Amino acid sequence: MARKIDPQRRTEILKAARLVFLRDGYGSAKMADIAVQANVAPGTLYLYFDSKETMFGAITDEFFSHLSQVFCDNLSKISNAASVTELINAVVEVSYQERDLLSLAKQDMLPGKRAFPMRTEFIRQVAESCQQLMDKGIIRQFSPNPFAEIIAGMIFRVVMCCIIFEQGDLAEYKKTAGEMLNLIMFDCTTKPHGEQSLAQGATIKRTSVKR
Repeated sequence: MARKIDPQRRTEILKAARLVFLRDGYGSAKMADIAVQANVAPGTLYLYFDSKETMFGAITDEFFSHLSQVFCDNLSKISNAASVTELINAVVEVSYQERDLLSLAKQDMLPGKRAFPMRTEFIRQVAESCQQLMDKGIIRQFSPNPFAEIIAGMIFRVVMCCIIFEQGDLAEYKKTAGEMLNLIMFDCTTKPHGEQSLAQGATIKRTSVKR
């Protein structure tokens, strides 16, 4: 009879794996060290994960699942410039909380070494949320999948530059990303939900100055 998998034990193993990955780096981390950190026998470890790659994959999949929920929840509420700012802030906050995991990108586990199944699902959900906003006339019409990749990529670039690589001013990057997304998402000839878009407001301001 197959041994029953304990969800709590699996969670404890993943927490231990995260600590070892961060302490030793992905390349140097060993399954035996993770077993010690989790206080389980090596054989027990292999009942849950057959390699450190699948273990790291489970950790990143959990992150993408959480991020997807936060991203799509905030995206579904988009209606104006303020809600775009809230979306960016929410993603940055989740990423900051998970900066220990994301910092592995600067260690041995470089991006591109593994395909992340949850990322594909994440983009699908973002595209679905974007399509709903387009159908309601809240944002401009685009092909949903490329649009999802582009807006997610723009926000994640803020995270990578300012949180992971610490090479930019977070406030300035968030402000710039917000301004760009507003120009992209909202039709400058309309007022989303009764409010001026950023571009329209800028046009009005320029006109008043000329007078």
